[in-house]
Amino acid sequence: LKEVFKERSNILRQLSKTSKELEGIKVNLQSLKNDEASAKNDVQKLLELGQKQREEMKSLQEAFQKQLNEAAEKAEKQQATINFLKTEMERKSKMIRDLQNENKSLKNKLLSGNKLCGIHAEESKKIQAQLKELRYGKKDLIFKAQQLTDLEQKLAVAKDELEKAALDKESQLKALKETVQLCLSSVLHNQPPAKTLIPSKPTEKLTSPVTKGSKVPFQVTSTKVWFLSYFFFKHLWNKTVFAYHGLGHPNQICQKGSMKLVIGHRGYSNHARWERQFRRKHEEKNVMKSVLIQ
Repeated sequence: LKEVFKERSNILRQLSKTSKELEGIKVNLQSLKNDEASAKNDVQKLLELGQKQREEMKSLQEAFQKQLNEAAEKAEKQQATINFLKTEMERKSKMIRDLQNENKSLKNKLLSGNKLCGIHAEESKKIQAQLKELRYGKKDLIFKAQQLTDLEQKLAVAKDELEKAALDKESQLKALKETVQLCLSSVLHNQPPAKTLIPSKPTEKLTSPVTKGSKVPFQVTSTKVWFLSYFFFKHLWNKTVFAYHGLGHPNQICQKGSMKLVIGHRGYSNHARWERQFRRKHEEKNVMKSVLIQ
């Protein structure tokens, strides 16, 4: 636009100059009226030149007007683009603010998620430790189950041997019981008979693995005789049946092929404890024997 205005100003200057020249020409024409004949050709030429210049000025004005209109249109378009860019910038700034708020909320969520992850990691560590303990316990259980199956097989074999040996030992036990009865009758021949019987529980515990009809009730009145008979039968049974077959604890009996430990003799399940109890009972038996001898 500045260049257009400069060109326009130059053209106006030229027009002013030409107007001045025309005025000078008019003055010259007035001065040369007397010489009209000689100067008509020059005047016509000058008029033609002025007309041409006017036409050129009109064409230049039209071109300048077109350029001004185009520049105005361009300025309007640029203003519209500027307004559109402003609206876009405002919209994008709003979007950026929303995104910043979302980022803040996401950061808070991430912090809470990290805390939860830490808690879950601690819980997973605890669960892994428990799983390791369970694995070790499972291995121990498998090993113990194998041991139990081996013991079950051994006990089944021992049960078969006991059943075989029980038939052979029945005759020996009957003979021993008869001798015991003779001994007790010889000891008690001076005492009167009593109304009570020996409790069936000790003899039932001692003789139940062999036969049901092996219980022999005795009519006694003295506690010394009862203890003597009880310890004698106990020692006799442990010596003749269980110790003979190498079973160790006399109360570990295999029932129906399954591993069931039948605990008797006042609930002593441990072998070492049972041995201590057996030694104590043996000592009591010796004491009772000495008392009877006295």
